Amino acid sequence: MASNKTIEKNDVRLLGSSSSDDWEAQFEIELSDRDFAVATSKVKVNGRFTASGQRYFYGFNPEDAPNHWVFRLDFGHVNFKPSVDYKVGSGGFSALLIQGGSEMISGGQFVEGTMRLKEVDFEKGIVKGEFINVRTEGGRPDGTEMDPAYARAISFGTKLERVGAQS
Repeated sequence: MASNKTIEKNDVRLLGSSSSDDWEAQFEIELSDRDFAVATSKVKVNGRFTASGQRYFYGFNPEDAPNHWVFRLDFGHVNFKPSVDYKVGSGGFSALLIQGGSEMISGGQFVEGTMRLKEVDFEKGIVKGEFINVRTEGGRPDGTEMDPAYARAISFGTKLERVGAQS
């Protein structure tokens, strides 16, 4: 039987500079077996949502370790509606999940799954939702294949706090 482990990191290393359109974000990833029947571990990580220009979520553990994960979700437009199922591959968004940082042990681009937004207002920095039954595929930059990654659920959302805002 697979063990349920939780990796929690509140310190996130982010690339690029912050702007007034960057919002604090959080992610919870429930990794699973290939049938999505058994959760194998949970990963919690804080990150960022960038609302200007290219709208995307990004977060990863600060250490470049084999058991750590990178998550990114890019929105190609702002016409998403709450409570609507958007199938991976239907257009308008793309996402990736990679294990091991630069080691790229497993994961890749989402090729299967469903995204459902619970709340969405890009201008106000409100974006909350989840992916269900995600399968990834991908290769490393050198052309070698990675093992796929599977997640029963990936929740994501902004915290309504701008990056660098003073409390």
